[in-house]
Amino acid sequence: MRDGARRAGLTLALAGVDPRATIRAIANVPRFVAQHREFRRLSRTAGTPPPRWRESLPALTDASDSAGTMGEYFLADLWAARQIQRQHPERHLDVGSRIDGLVAHLLTFTTVDVVDIRPLVSTIEGLRFVQADASVLDGIRATSVSSFHALEHFGLGRYGDPLDPLGHVKGLTALGGAVERGGHLYVGYPVGRERVVFNAHRVIDPRLAIRTLTDFELVEFAIVADGTVSAADPEEVASREYAVGLYHFRRT
Repeated sequence: MRDGARRAGLTLALAGVDPRATIRAIANVPRFVAQHREFRRLSRTAGTPPPRWRESLPALTDASDSAGTMGEYFLADLWAARQIQRQHPERHLDVGSRIDGLVAHLLTFTTVDVVDIRPLVSTIEGLRFVQADASVLDGIRATSVSSFHALEHFGLGRYGDPLDPLGHVKGLTALGGAVERGGHLYVGYPVGRERVVFNAHRVIDPRLAIRTLTDFELVEFAIVADGTVSAADPEEVASREYAVGLYHFRRT
């Protein structure tokens, strides 16, 4: 029952509906009405124009939200940015990572070429965008390459890409082929008991990247689990139900 409720909640969230936020918003309507009336009274006392009801824009959940979120995407992007900054690349290639996450971090210290199957309009200095199928990457090469929160979606059609049961394997191979000799590759995606949660994402065997990228050495492997980032053993993580795997490879 609990698993079914969680799955239903995730399905609604992917469809743009957050039932918990909706419930909190409805519960906060009386508070909003009372505050609006009180602010109108205070405005008249202060001699300032009171707000009009028709110009109001209720923000009904902000008061009960936290100051920010530091979930698995935040932690993974921060880990990757710090790893990449240590290498001081003059230019970096990213495939499918969050523009408002990892890419934003990287733009503070290097220029970034971004590849994604979806379009992007940008005038940001230092960011060059290429719309392409990231499972191919023909002719694109760099000494510093990353892909976070993307490989688990390859081949599932969620983002308009062609269906392919081996999309994640082809994506890993393409990423490896884009790294010049001596260069570095940083990837992150869900790891654990291998399965497809169609068409949201995959959970990938943590040993797959090591088996696929045969001309790379693994510099570091860590996982995001229980709100922390910690070093881990891919063999042990393979029996987990879920974690976010973080890889730093160097091409030999």
